[in-house]
Formats: sequence, C-alpha cells, structure tokens
Amino acid sequence: MLDKRALRREIAAQKRALSPAQIEAASADLTAQLLAHPLFRAARSLYAYLSYNQEVRTLPLIRQAQALGKRVAVPKVYGETDMRFLWLDDPARIAPGAYGIPEPVDDGPEADDPAALGLMPGLAFDPQGHRLGYGGGFYDRFLAAEPHPTIALCYAFQLLPQLHRLCLCLFKCRRCRLFLLFQRCHFSGQCCQFCTPGEHAAGTHR
Repeated sequence: MLDKRALRREIAAQKRALSPAQIEAASADLTAQLLAHPLFRAARSLYAYLSYNQEVRTLPLIRQAQALGKRVAVPKVYGETDMRFLWLDDPARIAPGAYGIPEPVDDGPEADDPAALGLMPGLAFDPQGHRLGYGGGFYDRFLAAEPHPTIALCYAFQLLPQLHRLCLCLFKCRRCRLFLLFQRCHFSGQCCQFCTPGEHAAGTHR
C-alpha cells in the first residue's frame, strides 16, 4: 500500500490522463446515477461543490438539481481553515477562489439546512467509507461541526479496496454515512475489481 503522498500523486496522474471526452462521459453517467438515488430524490437541498481540473463535472448536476426545485449550496474558503457553504441561486456568479477552485462571488447567504445531502470530493475512496482528500482537512472540520449524509462521485480508478491504514485521522460520525457512486470502467486498458457500475453504502468514516 502506498503512503498518502504517493497515492495522491498516483491518483492525480490518472486524473490528468483523462481526455475531455472521458471526463464528460463519466460525469454524465454519475449525474444520472445521482439523480436516481433515493437520498437525492428525498433531499430538499444539496451541499455540492464546484468541480476543478479533472474532477467529475458538477455544474450540470447543480443546474439539474435547481431545475428540480432543490436549493444548492457550494463551499467558499475563508482564511487558512474556514470553509462555509453558501447558497448558489445563480450558478453564473462564480469565480476562481482559494487554490484556484471556483467558488461564489458573493459572501452569502450562508446555507442553513441541517438535513441537506452533501457531495463529497476526494482523491480516493474505499467501500468501507474511508476517504483520502486533498490534504486541507476542510471537509473533516466542516462535517465534525455539522454532520450530513454524503455521496461521493468518483471515477472507477478512485475506488480502492482498502484505505483505512492511510486514513486513521478521518472523522467518524454515525450521522454522516458516506455513499459511493462510481462510473463504469469505460477506458481501454483500465479496470478495477469494482467495475460493475453501482453504489456502495459505505461505513461511517470521514
């Protein structure tokens, strides 16, 4: 098993190797899965994120959620450690923010739905609900203070058999069960043991 730093480099390299067509195909697949998911259908609001670089595209999903009558919030970073979710009623009002990641231009209003469904970004996941993030700890801190059920949208190569030895510091909360939606292994020469599309109802780790 690689250490965290090496695994982050490996997954990031695989993401950079994706073509725009592959990203769009996987994003469409995962968006369709999420729109059909019972947690999404039952949610009144969605705490999403604005995708960056080769992440699964979330802006089309945000627009579809809003068209279905759901209110959507996305994160904005303040300083070194503070991340807040702000309602994004107009998806056009975004610009590059902290670390170059898109975020709202406005500083409010702050989202206030304790039952909102969260979308969880990350570099790698496992079926037990462990997540390897980008290293900033923003989501760990946010969910420690405000638990939400969460869903992660990930490429097939981001779903690994076991991460717990790397992710001992991850937040644990029984109110924050993580569900994984993962794409089909479309890419030639690239597959994994989880290549059947579908969902893992993972454990309670963050």
